[in-house]
Parts: sequence; C-alpha cells; structure tokens
Amino acid sequence: MTKPMIIEDNGRPAFVVLPIAEWRRIEQALEDAADNAALEDWAVKPTETFPASVADALIAGESPVRVYRRYRAFSQTALAAQAGISLPYLNRIEAGKRQPSARVLKTLAAALKLPIDALVP
Repeated sequence: MTKPMIIEDNGRPAFVVLPIAEWRRIEQALEDAADNAALEDWAVKPTETFPASVADALIAGESPVRVYRRYRAFSQTALAAQAGISLPYLNRIEAGKRQPSARVLKTLAAALKLPIDALVP
C-alpha cells in the first residue's frame, strides 16, 4: 500500500495525497457514520405525526397556535400561564391580531412540544 503524501506550504502541512482506494475507504466510513448518527437521532426523537384534522385546520388558515393548543388539549389559560404570557396576549395571537416575538414563539413552542417553525403560519 502506498503511503499518503503530505504537501507542505511554508513548512506547515497543507494537503494530503492519498491512494484512491484509501480515499474511498474513508469516504465510506464517513457516510456510514452520518447514516448511523441519523438513525440514532431518529430513534431518540421519532417524528411526530398529527391527524388529518390538524392538517385541515392549518390548511384552512387557522392560527397554528390555536390548532396545536387544541390538539394538545390546553386551555388558553393554561397555555398562557405555561408560556408566561397574558391571556389577552394569547387571544390576540390566536386571532391573528398580534405577531408574537421570537421569544414568545419559543416559549409557546416549548409548551406545545413543537419546533418553532410549526407555529409560523
């Protein structure tokens, strides 16, 4: 087997020249590691599915916060308390009269156990 050749630039290693067979082995090992990491991530956090009624409500233009709040069986009072916001503020968000800040979206998403982008219409 041919040894890798190290090419220097100003006395410091800059490039490595490998036999193609060695490169293919490294490339396969990296792909296998990425696949294994993806499988481990999925096993820890499986993708959640939602019933068609949730999708239908979102497609119809209902507030994502309202749709997911109802799906998770939260009252408005309970969600507002858990997110640390006032009930009138949550009412305005669900009615589409207020855009929540990024911080509020983050707390609502955490309370509803959703990614933030699920709450953006």
